[in-house]
Amino acid sequence: MAISQLLGDAGMGKSSIAAKYVLDNPEAICFFNVRAEGINHPELFLKKIRQQLIARFHLPDVADADLSTLFTKAKEKLSTGERLIIVIDALNEVDQKGTANILYLPTIIPNGVYFLLTRRPYNQNEKRLNISPSISTQELDLREKIQESIQDVKQYIRQFLNNNKYKQGLNQWIQKQNHMSNDEFVNKIATKSENNFMYLRCIIHAIADGYYNDKPLDELPIGLKGYYENHWHLMDMTAKPLPRNKIKIVYVMCTLCSAVSGELIAKYSKQNALTVQEVLDGWAQFLHRQESHQPPRYRFYHESFRDFLHRQDLVQAAGVNLPDISAEITESMIKNMNI
Repeated sequence: MAISQLLGDAGMGKSSIAAKYVLDNPEAICFFNVRAEGINHPELFLKKIRQQLIARFHLPDVADADLSTLFTKAKEKLSTGERLIIVIDALNEVDQKGTANILYLPTIIPNGVYFLLTRRPYNQNEKRLNISPSISTQELDLREKIQESIQDVKQYIRQFLNNNKYKQGLNQWIQKQNHMSNDEFVNKIATKSENNFMYLRCIIHAIADGYYNDKPLDELPIGLKGYYENHWHLMDMTAKPLPRNKIKIVYVMCTLCSAVSGELIAKYSKQNALTVQEVLDGWAQFLHRQESHQPPRYRFYHESFRDFLHRQDLVQAAGVNLPDISAEITESMIKNMNI
């Protein structure tokens, strides 16, 4: 098959599978779309793929060469039986308008060249990858691999139980659960996870950090959406009166498409630095902290949390207006540019 597509819901491990393949096969050509960092434009994809092909196969550095030409030239340098694999992660995060071929992929793929693509299942209004009928394709849907996923999930949980960073906090919580064994913990958390690795990452971190010290296992949230909803309540985002300043900060971070410092978050949200830091601390498990920058920069760890924040019922209950927040951020950026 020239194109293989790996399908799965948010948090099911698609990106991890793609990353593991690239790690095990460093000769593979790859591109990982990351909407939160603005790494999701077709032009950037084409640029990075060209650079990798030129570097690996010592091709002439022709910046505007089309992919079909580069694939053909690369194939000429493959040894007998050797394959060229191109891994593209998170097609659903590509930012593109006006065409169904969301990454300008070539309509003709030479023999020996293969694509491994990952994406979420298409929704009703989503732009689909326009694949030529002449190109052979196959799909692997992780949602249909229930038993395999269950085993992977249980193994993943056991790794946390044996990790010194989490072991003490998890064991203390388990001991409060009426003499529950580690195997029972693994089985019950696996069931609550609905085979979602993002849920496991969140819930196990939260248990180890003491967020659920006063809750028995039966009261833990079910599934990734349930976990997000539970944490939203845990952070008092539904309190009366609504904590509008903290809600505004979270939605400003949701609207921003790149990692930013706490200072910029305060500026765009028009909130003081202390309140911003309280929010960053309270939502730390959902944030990726970039220590390579000083001061550190923050962005949401996973696109599924951004999707949760855009849910219409949540937006209405939070009393925010997303277009207004976007307009305020744009206005603030323009003012800074004019200084």
